[in-house]
Amino acid sequence: MKVELKPEPPGHQAAPMNRAVNPWLVLWTLLLSSAICALDSTAVNVAIPAMMLDLGAGLDDVLWVVNAYVLALVMLLVSGGRLADLYGPRTLFLAGLAVFTLASGLAGAAGGAGPLIAARVLQGIGAALLLPQTMSMITHIFPPERRGRAFGLWGVVAGIVVALGPAAGGLIVSSLGWRWIFHLNLPLGALGLVAVALVCPNPRAGSRRRFDLLGSALLALALFAVAFALIEGRAEAALAAAVPLAAFVLVERARQHRDPLLPFALVKDRGFTLMAVVNLALPAAVGSMMFLTVYHLQNAGGLPAAGAGLVVAAAPVVSVPFAALSGRLTDRYGGKYVLFTGLLLFLAGLGWAAVAVGGAWPELLPGLLVFGAGMGLVYAPPGTIAMYGVAQAMSGAASGVFSTVTRIGALIGSAGAGALLRTSGDLTHAVSGAYTLPLAVTAVAAALTLAVKPVPRGARADQRDVDRGTARLCRTTVAGRRVLGRQGGGPGVGGPGRETARGGTHGEGRAGG
Repeated sequence: MKVELKPEPPGHQAAPMNRAVNPWLVLWTLLLSSAICALDSTAVNVAIPAMMLDLGAGLDDVLWVVNAYVLALVMLLVSGGRLADLYGPRTLFLAGLAVFTLASGLAGAAGGAGPLIAARVLQGIGAALLLPQTMSMITHIFPPERRGRAFGLWGVVAGIVVALGPAAGGLIVSSLGWRWIFHLNLPLGALGLVAVALVCPNPRAGSRRRFDLLGSALLALALFAVAFALIEGRAEAALAAAVPLAAFVLVERARQHRDPLLPFALVKDRGFTLMAVVNLALPAAVGSMMFLTVYHLQNAGGLPAAGAGLVVAAAPVVSVPFAALSGRLTDRYGGKYVLFTGLLLFLAGLGWAAVAVGGAWPELLPGLLVFGAGMGLVYAPPGTIAMYGVAQAMSGAASGVFSTVTRIGALIGSAGAGALLRTSGDLTHAVSGAYTLPLAVTAVAAALTLAVKPVPRGARADQRDVDRGTARLCRTTVAGRRVLGRQGGGPGVGGPGRETARGGTHGEGRAGG
């Protein structure tokens, strides 16, 4: 069941936005501006051998160029999301993009492994500030009946980035050198800063609120221990996370009435909690499947790294049109059964790959194509379902939690697959057996999806209450009156070409859906 989130007290209402915005232009701006983070991450993985040669560093040192970024990112995503609830998603996106761009310049100029690792930590901090803001902004500027298409567009961009990232990174490294992976972020980041500042609104809290520093520190410490344990295979680090995590729960319980880092209303929302777990399982399945397939193609199939990358790229390439279709289907029919269908395709593709793993790479291709279709279908529904019952004043925290479980899930997938590969001396048998991990987590995700209460298309009954409140809010602003005049005095939601940013008051029912 979906828990009714209580309205915020008057002093905690979201500040109204005083200008009409084109939500699709805002979304495109955020997606393209944040794409440099994903492209940078995939390109760095390709550049590891070149970094070792140029810097005279060992493999362990250069691997920490990757791991330092991941640790900083995972530690701070929830805090970055919650800060947006206080200061607005545009403010945090701009701050994060500025930090990431500056750190890219430092990374490109690094003279050794140490300075490069430090710059990557700074990049991770910047990414943690900007990455949660897209989901938060979607909640503010799109009504529930159009969020599926918004998340679908996000999936399209993500699929393209995943498919092109390794090839683009290899081209840059071979033609310009590894440092240009970071140097190219400087003009791209500058363009993104200008575009976001000009295009994006900045919905934020209407009153002064305090950031939960103690809760943020405790959660960051716990997440660091969990991520470090998964990266390094250190079980004792995971156990050590229990202490700061328990302290975090106690601190947050005492702060629920005064701006907690994690509002417990999110955890009590059935749809949000179930989809958060599903969002943990999805990257675990995708990450382990891709890792196992590439590993087998290179070590048993005899393909070079570039060839293996091209084969597995079939899945994200196929996901692109299905991600767009997923958004439309989610808005029309609700996300539950679209997500379940995508997970069934996951299982079918994984099963095919597990059986065909001993053959040549063309025998794996049908499984990859089916898996890719599933990847596209599962992109839009989780966020749409999860954010349906979340008040806009909590959308940043919700986005931060979602981003965090995504990263943890990816780490679980790669670490778990690596551990399972060590259980057998025969490579083909080990890889085939290791596919039980993505199969198992996908089956769990499918079961949890069936436990979700279907969301009515467009959430009409609840949306009417929100739209009436939005209309009253718009009449209090100059831009709002102009928009309502063009729309004949209706709610602040226009046609597909032009819409008003919804004001986000929480006294008028369930804001944000």
